Amino acid sequence: MKNVFKVISCIVLFILFISVLSSCKKKNTSTIKQYEVVFVHDGEKIIKKVNEGDSLSLDDIASPKEREHYSASWDIDSNKLKNINSNITVNAKYVPVNYEVKWLNEDLSEIEIDIAPYNSYPKFDSDEPTKEKDREYEYSFSGWDKDITKAVS
Repeated sequence: MKNVFKVISCIVLFILFISVLSSCKKKNTSTIKQYEVVFVHDGEKIIKKVNEGDSLSLDDIASPKEREHYSASWDIDSNKLKNINSNITVNAKYVPVNYEVKWLNEDLSEIEIDIAPYNSYPKFDSDEPTKEKDREYEYSFSGWDKDITKAVS
């Protein structure tokens, strides 16, 4: 009878031991730091959480929305998104779209091509246009057939 009592006691103790062990949670002793990479566009934020040492590709982030007459991109070198070890804020940047302005002779031959950013005045850098005199007239350049305005379309 004593042996049966010992066996039952051992079984009960074993079951208690197993239940105590199974209720224990493993504690993680190594914590991984996380950082935020915040992409800001027109007051809206896209937040990406990144583990320390990880990298982020600009290809994984939607490009900022284009604005009329401006091209958009992010204001960060993609190398700065490698091996991240701090919080980073990345802003949208806008660059005026460039327009091609052709300066033409009256016969429509090209004199010069100028690249003018949106909302800026094109510049004519060549010598004044000339025209050969004919039997009746001698010509001098008096101006362009249109007013020079800012490049907007």
